Amino acid sequence: MDYTTRAARFLLGVTAHPGGVEQTEHLFDLMRLEPGSTVLDVACGAGKTLQLLRSRGHRAVGVVLTPTDVVAA
Repeated sequence: MDYTTRAARFLLGVTAHPGGVEQTEHLFDLMRLEPGSTVLDVACGAGKTLQLLRSRGHRAVGVVLTPTDVVAA
């Protein structure tokens, strides 16, 4: 799915986080990552999830393919 379309942005918001940051944080809690875990975020977009993971003390690595997202990240 192309998350950069106008329809996707309308449905998901500007960060493309369905459920918002609160839901993403809840999913992190469910994952029970060990402190300092390395996490790979494929299709990381502008890197909001990477920032959240790093704020929790994890090593977060993102992969993105679109030039627009590379500049934003």
